[in-house]
Amino acid sequence: MNADAKADRHAGPATEQSTPQAPGYSPEELEHIVRRAAELQSADGDGALGTFSEAEVIRIAEDVGLAPEYVRRALREMQCQVPEAVIPDSHPLLDRLLGETVVRVERSLPMSAGPLQEKLEAQLKAEGLQAIRQGGGLSVWEPSGDLAGIIERSLDFSGRRYRLAGAESISLSVIPLETGYSRVTLFADISNQRKDYLGGWGGALFVLLLMAWGFIGVMDWSLGGWLMGLTGLAGLFLAIFDTRRSLVKHRKIYSLVLEGILDRVRL
Repeated sequence: MNADAKADRHAGPATEQSTPQAPGYSPEELEHIVRRAAELQSADGDGALGTFSEAEVIRIAEDVGLAPEYVRRALREMQCQVPEAVIPDSHPLLDRLLGETVVRVERSLPMSAGPLQEKLEAQLKAEGLQAIRQGGGLSVWEPSGDLAGIIERSLDFSGRRYRLAGAESISLSVIPLETGYSRVTLFADISNQRKDYLGGWGGALFVLLLMAWGFIGVMDWSLGGWLMGLTGLAGLFLAIFDTRRSLVKHRKIYSLVLEGILDRVRL
């Protein structure tokens, strides 16, 4: 037996070399990659991406495995314009300083617009609200002012807690999409709660300044002025901090309650 044959016998069966698999990407990573590639192309001076027609969007989505009916529904959702009449007013400066007071939840539901709006409005009535504007796929609600409603909310016999009745207003928009589907948007305006917090802190700050003023009579005027200034700044800082923290908590609560209404409608 020659040397080559001995070497082949001891080497054993040949093994196939495994080729490394190409990495896979999640939908979130794909979205990030496309966005980042567009930014890089624009930064290099090659020009930003142009616009795409609906047919082109559907074709591109099909290339990554998305069914055309879901793409069309997503396009309809994006094209939905919520009426300005139901969007609560906002104050950008106060929102940045003290926290936002508008809670917004939206969802597409498998139901025609008319029956869906009736079910949602029945839910809002059960929350102790009354309509102040209604019709055309939108409605605006505020806490019921009748005596029976006030007593019911105060005693809470049913255990509902009536969270939404603590808001300044609740707004509803229902927009039809494709057959059998509608886009629902609910707003909660809690600006009244920000006003309540500021009013409470304003009273507390006034008392603190009065106390500081009282100390001026028993100490040097210049030192008393510094004391009043520091007291005012400390009170203002605490008021801003506490108001922002409280509004974050309330926005989460109202968001959960509004989402719960949408969940019950689907049952």
